[in-house]
Amino acid sequence: MNCKIKFLAIALLLTLSCNAQEAKKIEKKAFPYEVISKIAAYEKIPNKGISSLNDGVLNWGRSNYLGALTNKLKNECRIYIYSEEKGLAPLVMYPDCKFIGNAKISNARNKEMPDIIFKMLLSSGNIPGPVEHYVVAVFDDQKKEYCGSQSIAAWYQIGILSNIPETFDIICPY
Repeated sequence: MNCKIKFLAIALLLTLSCNAQEAKKIEKKAFPYEVISKIAAYEKIPNKGISSLNDGVLNWGRSNYLGALTNKLKNECRIYIYSEEKGLAPLVMYPDCKFIGNAKISNARNKEMPDIIFKMLLSSGNIPGPVEHYVVAVFDDQKKEYCGSQSIAAWYQIGILSNIPETFDIICPY
């Protein structure tokens, strides 16, 4: 009887360990159709008015997504986060912008979960021409979700990656 209990305990620990490793694995995937429909409803536009950034949607765990979209009708950039448990929430929204390249995954800060970097061009009324801007999603270990950080975005944009700043300005969508 003791052997069965020990075996079940070991099996449970292995299962939990595998699930934890699965949650840490990030891969580029498209938003599922149901998430696109929720975003379209949130934006109050038809599904075809939304365009996902190529390689700009990331998935981890079973139902967690972070992705960059363009509202084609208004030329606006959006980054949304979605989880089955918490639903849909906008991380950032910018008018009159364009994404540059794909989302980048970075382990430069040596954290449990990588940072997700989005580059975009923003138009400003004060400056002629577009301005390059970074949005970085960092994983909040306490809340177990991705959030935004302007200090980490500035750190990546400046490119001096030797001095890692504190993430005192984390803003979470939920």
